[in-house]
Amino acid sequence: MMDRITSRDRRALKNIFNADLNIELVRPFAVSVTFDQTADIAPIIEAGTHRERFDKGDLTTNKRDLYKFANDNGVVLILNNATFASSFTAKLKIVDLKDKAPEDPQFQLIQDPPHRDQYTTKGKGFTLEDPDSIVLTKEFEDQRNIPTTYTTALHTRHAMQKMLLAERGTLHPLVMDEMERQLDKSFTFSLVSGEIESRNVILEHDESFTNRLRSYYEDAQCYDHHWQADAYQTVITPNSWWRGDQSLLHFRQGSNEPSTLRSTYLSLA
Repeated sequence: MMDRITSRDRRALKNIFNADLNIELVRPFAVSVTFDQTADIAPIIEAGTHRERFDKGDLTTNKRDLYKFANDNGVVLILNNATFASSFTAKLKIVDLKDKAPEDPQFQLIQDPPHRDQYTTKGKGFTLEDPDSIVLTKEFEDQRNIPTTYTTALHTRHAMQKMLLAERGTLHPLVMDEMERQLDKSFTFSLVSGEIESRNVILEHDESFTNRLRSYYEDAQCYDHHWQADAYQTVITPNSWWRGDQSLLHFRQGSNEPSTLRSTYLSLA
């Protein structure tokens, strides 16, 4: 996490994108980066880990530096005016598409409790402690009323403790068991075998768990990213556990909205 944006941080981000940027620390774990004019960042996502120029646009690509900035600082990067060429957008996966088509009445956003995304082991020399970052984006005209919420594991455990005290008489016993398990500092909120089972129990027995849990966080402990219409927005989320309880998690409350976000992974492979 970051207490402030230093001149070194500003130089690092400007060097990564080779562009004029307005940089703001929204939370100790959330950095807003706004391009002065729309910029296609697909070359960075597609690039190898070495520095090179692309014919289209003037971005100098350095995927490793982008990955390291997000993960080393434990921050989510909110990129405003960041676009993707249509040829690249077609490669992105719709989040939560599962087996339902967008026109299907059952196609909606289910709750997504606090977590960090799947570890990967792609790339020579990388271990289970080097997960990919996830890149979320949307089409210009799309919107989603339910935000993607970012917070830390520490804030999440505090919110769960409050929820357990307030709802102990009404929570499902299996859900309480899993909440107690997630309060232990050995639990890392990953989606790997051994931990995802805990998440699945909550999903099965408490359909509004995440929506209620959000109310137990203090607003300063969360950054709610609202996906607004008529805006180019891309968010890069690290999934590392290098800071233990200070590590970044994200979640989404359930709603009847269709999914509009597209995703890919920022892998160093």
